Amino acid sequence: MIMGPEDICPVCKWVNTPTFWVPKQEKYMCAECMRLYNPPYMTLIKFLQGSYHALWNLEVGVYENFKKVEDIEGCGWFIRSKQETLYRRMPRVYAMVYHLEYFGHIKCGRCVDYPYFSSDDVCLPTLCEKVALPHKKRSEIQYPPERSRYTKWMKM
Repeated sequence: MIMGPEDICPVCKWVNTPTFWVPKQEKYMCAECMRLYNPPYMTLIKFLQGSYHALWNLEVGVYENFKKVEDIEGCGWFIRSKQETLYRRMPRVYAMVYHLEYFGHIKCGRCVDYPYFSSDDVCLPTLCEKVALPHKKRSEIQYPPERSRYTKWMKM
């Protein structure tokens, strides 16, 4: 994160705002524009078979406390896309994958490692306490325990 030489955002033309260098767009942006063009994200997986129908947070590696994705939409999280996918061929296991993005104005407690919030107010209800962790690197992402269970079934 590199601070900009100017105090004017070239995207929204705000004056006296600190700007940050964005390598993907190759320009400077203020925190508000950074949240608009690069919002915090989250990926949730829900298996459609089996006895445990909880949502697995892929970036953090834990189960969520809520059962439906719609429960978190009131906080400022937006379902960007959802996709039903075949998770395993034998036995057939289907999963619903939800990709969410955050467009709220208050700093979400789930976005621990996201630097582009302008206020210091943090929203962290008891529902989100156990998932208030930094995102893991792609090589460290832990998949739900169901994955190993279905792998064992396939080997039988």
